[in-house]
Amino acid sequence: MRDYVFAEGHEPQQMESPPIASITAVNPDYFRAMGISLRAGRLLNDGDNQGSPIVAVLSETLARRLFPNENPIGKRIKDDAARQPLWPTVIGIVNDVRHRGLDHDVDLTVYYCYRQWPRRMYLVLRSAVAPSSLILAVRKAALDVDPASPVFDVMTMSERLSNSISRSAFSFCHSHFIRFDLRWRRQKPEQQPSLDS
Repeated sequence: MRDYVFAEGHEPQQMESPPIASITAVNPDYFRAMGISLRAGRLLNDGDNQGSPIVAVLSETLARRLFPNENPIGKRIKDDAARQPLWPTVIGIVNDVRHRGLDHDVDLTVYYCYRQWPRRMYLVLRSAVAPSSLILAVRKAALDVDPASPVFDVMTMSERLSNSISRSAFSFCHSHFIRFDLRWRRQKPEQQPSLDS
């Protein structure tokens, strides 16, 4: 989910839009699993739950945008996605990540603890064994918790990285083909051209 993010006490100047950031709910172990480093403050932990004040961790570029020349730790923010009159307190700053792929700019990101801001989530696993050997077990575990929960887009980080690199190179070399492909996919099945013709 992406939405506008505001810093308390920092109203956007006239004709200036607030930054748009990815609003992400994560488990406290997410940062370690993804290799995301702490720059200042602290990371989310198990004490950040529904009974405690709502807190947030910001990516460093978003922190600089919201609080230029200030220490953002202890300051408060609000995002339009929250739809509630609460101002979460910034507790930590982490390094920037390109969530959408290497062919995109770094993502401005707000990280909430999933216990305080439950939303659709991605499950990330770091393992010493072959990742492919875990897929069936993870699917079963997810379905045991909630049989109605779909498990999709299962991929190792190596595969995701490879796809991102391939997509970037393919987009650069074959932009006309990609535009055609996108139009083709929007047609009804019976209208799609045959590849054999």
